[in-house]
Amino acid sequence: MDAQLLAFGLGALALGIGFLVAGRRLYPRLEVPPEARRSLQLLTALIAAILMLTGLGLVLIGIVSSAGVSAGIGTWPSPWLQ
Repeated sequence: MDAQLLAFGLGALALGIGFLVAGRRLYPRLEVPPEARRSLQLLTALIAAILMLTGLGLVLIGIVSSAGVSAGIGTWPSPWLQ
């Protein structure tokens, strides 16, 4: 489960960064009014931020849960009770 969390988290981070890079390369080529371009940039930044924060959260949860399992925390019966 921890490897899946890390994989999905890294995938979401990469997708968010990809959105930002694609937007930076694509927006100068668009022939739209400045107001529409600004709205598109804001929407892209919002989507990228959500993806990156979600990815970061998943990576942190994956790391913390794997550290807890390797230390014996959260397992039942607890290794310290035996």
